[in-house]
Amino acid sequence: MNKQKVIITSIGPGDPELLTLKAYKAIQAAEVILYDSDQAEEILNLADEHAQIVKINKDRSIPYNEVAEHIVNLVEEYYLA
Repeated sequence: MNKQKVIITSIGPGDPELLTLKAYKAIQAAEVILYDSDQAEEILNLADEHAQIVKINKDRSIPYNEVAEHIVNLVEEYYLA
């Protein structure tokens, strides 16, 4: 079984030049990106053109446990199917 990673990172203030190198590499390599910030547009431009990009929890109306459940479902869909 191929092990895959789920990486959770912050975009900080939203300036791509302020990302950590690890976050930058993770965004470029990601197959799926979940985000919740209106400040993320420039950073999302760093993603691979084939990455699935999903906006979630914009107004914090979705409880974090539901966001976590969504992450688990995506991991199952992409890596356990």
